[in-house]
Amino acid sequence: MKNTRKSLRDNSKYDFQWSGPYMKRKRKSYAIKNLFKNEASRKILLFFNENPNCIDTAKGISLWIGWDINIIQKALNQLVKEGIITSHQTASTAAYAYTNNKEIVKKIEKYVKSVL
Repeated sequence: MKNTRKSLRDNSKYDFQWSGPYMKRKRKSYAIKNLFKNEASRKILLFFNENPNCIDTAKGISLWIGWDINIIQKALNQLVKEGIITSHQTASTAAYAYTNNKEIVKKIEKYVKSVL
């Protein structure tokens, strides 16, 4: 009988998410260029591409970028869903940082270099 199970090491086509005690694979549903179609997301991605070690709140990011906090918050929420930005929740606020996934970071860097 042929083993049709995919190896967990073959993660090039999948993002991993923790759900309860089990890790589930979720098919990547985005293309890097699609993330840049939204202007607010584009500004956030460019900001984190230039400042990859930055951790800041939505308010702080909106001040750096110069956009309304509500628009930035919506874009941050979407980027968190996509796994591009990570959210660090504290008792009083949420802070946002660039993903630690080196593959995603490299793809974004490559895309930024190709369009700028």
